[in-house]
Amino acid sequence: MMTTAEKTNYHPDLNTPIYALDKGYSFIPSSDKWVIAVNTTLDVGFIHQSELSKEQKEDLLNILAFRVTCVGDTSAKKSCRAFKRFLMNLKGKMTFESTLASYNTLTSTYLNAFSFSVRDFALAGKKFQEQSLKKLYLDKCKKYQNTQFTRKMFDCNRGAHTPIELESVFEGMRLLTQKMHQMLNIPQAFNRKYGHPHTLISGLALVIMMSVLRRPVQLRQIKMCDFRTKGDSLNEHFSDSDILIDYDELKLQTFRAKCKYLKERENLDEDLHLLNRSNSRLILKYISILFNEHLSALTAKGIELTKTEKKEIFSRFPLFPTYELIIASEINSKEQLFCALQIDNTLNHVSKDSLAKGINDVVDKVLAPLYHSDRVTSPINRITGNNRIRHTILTKGARDGLDGITLSAITGVTPKAVAAYIDITAQERAMIDDIFGKNATLVNFGKIKVQNQLYPSKDIAFDEFGDKYGSFESNSRCMGCREKLPVPLCCYGCDNFTALSTGNHNHQLEKVIQKYDFNKRNGQSEVALMRLEKAIKRIKATIDICTRYNRSMEITLHDQ
Repeated sequence: MMTTAEKTNYHPDLNTPIYALDKGYSFIPSSDKWVIAVNTTLDVGFIHQSELSKEQKEDLLNILAFRVTCVGDTSAKKSCRAFKRFLMNLKGKMTFESTLASYNTLTSTYLNAFSFSVRDFALAGKKFQEQSLKKLYLDKCKKYQNTQFTRKMFDCNRGAHTPIELESVFEGMRLLTQKMHQMLNIPQAFNRKYGHPHTLISGLALVIMMSVLRRPVQLRQIKMCDFRTKGDSLNEHFSDSDILIDYDELKLQTFRAKCKYLKERENLDEDLHLLNRSNSRLILKYISILFNEHLSALTAKGIELTKTEKKEIFSRFPLFPTYELIIASEINSKEQLFCALQIDNTLNHVSKDSLAKGINDVVDKVLAPLYHSDRVTSPINRITGNNRIRHTILTKGARDGLDGITLSAITGVTPKAVAAYIDITAQERAMIDDIFGKNATLVNFGKIKVQNQLYPSKDIAFDEFGDKYGSFESNSRCMGCREKLPVPLCCYGCDNFTALSTGNHNHQLEKVIQKYDFNKRNGQSEVALMRLEKAIKRIKATIDICTRYNRSMEITLHDQ
């Protein structure tokens, strides 16, 4: 018996197999059913069975087939349902009037799916045979905006954190780091009978997530070989203190994993992530204890590894392993061990869902009790997480003028996703200013460079609020200044800068001390702290000199 599709003499192109987004699956557009992914089959028989003309059916099949090549199975199924609803509303006739009427009756979910399918088809240079569809594209779909899109960065419960909220999150992270060090000091820290393996694994995942702004699905892929030191790679001699680089800072490589059809550990992020000293120390301690406990479990089973074998196993070992791998419960030989640990896959890594749930548990138990908001008294959602931190960094970065490519690299999202944070209205920018303007000192700290504060008519040093603090002997010398602190903090002690005795240097001292305390609590590197310590000493010396000078001037005036 012939299918409905076979009874229609479609254009030959519709009888040619094409690949879905998942390249492991292909389908023939003229067939009744399209298998596009694992356990996902689209039934497009409703198009073949409709009373439309052959050309109209071909347009709908071509649009839907093109959609399947561009989106995942979930979106493809939604688009298929939208087309089915669209045809039902047509009532057998496709005219200018019926097409518009059917389109206008679609609910928001179907409207989004249908509009994007038609629009993307046309924008790809594809042609419509049916004029009513072409007119619908020009009148409606071409300029369609997603009715479900909301800028979540403004949501006080799910969007970007204010500086006060973020500082309380960092305070919670400091406490978490302290707790993890205490847990790692317990003998057999990764044994459920004596230690807290779930909290340790989930806690370190949260620490790294906050540091490198990558999702749990990416973090679960990390292996020991993904860390870098000044010796280029981390090996089993991880306890040596001299392997760290640049003031004890490790580097980490991560893999992209947003598209579920990407092969695991295949698509590297372009840049390495630099981890600060505090986090690097924690990671090394965690790695050392975790791997040694695994080796002890192997020894208990009579499996002894050579030095070379230890190096190889260490490089393959997951940073977030399953508990069964830690205790080697299913490993009885070296062959099984090497089969269980492969460099190019995530076998025996903790699952994405388990890691995400563990991170949420740590947030609720450790960070939430310390959370403080200047907007919400009782948060209705989890106080923070991967998306919320990302909203915060993207929103503040866009506010500070970072371009889309830079923000994309920092947060690991696509430039298209970053556009939502950059392309905003004046009203939305005012909302961002309101969120981040509640603590202007911390927000603006570090934004003003020497080069941006020089004026050609007069060599005066201003701070970010326009107050005068000193003068420059030669502004040309400042153009090549490499200091990273803002004016005038980086200027104190420089022989090209003369502090004004009338300047409010105590205010600058308060700011730099506040910044120093903030950085120290959150594990900033020694380099950053040393720079601030130097500024504190120089400002205190300046205040002392200015105080003595002003007193001498008061005495002179009094004598006159």
